[in-house]
Amino acid sequence: MVLEHLAALFLFSGPLFYVGLLMVVDPAGVPTLYQWLLRVLRRFVLRLGGVPAERVVEHEFTDISRKVRRIVRYSGAALLVVAIVI
Repeated sequence: MVLEHLAALFLFSGPLFYVGLLMVVDPAGVPTLYQWLLRVLRRFVLRLGGVPAERVVEHEFTDISRKVRRIVRYSGAALLVVAIVI
């Protein structure tokens, strides 16, 4: 019983806590994560094909509105609370 509870804390609450903390600390970085993942996937596919990945400066979306920042921070704080309570 105790081991199951500890496993639930580490496997469920740990990632929730980390994501919530990331959202509270860096609200502008969270909406741009998908762009980073796409860039990594594109480079991976190019390297699989044998084509060297060129260093191209790509546009990153970093200007988000205050409203979106506030929403991301509040949802991150909510995830922190959920991770701590559970």
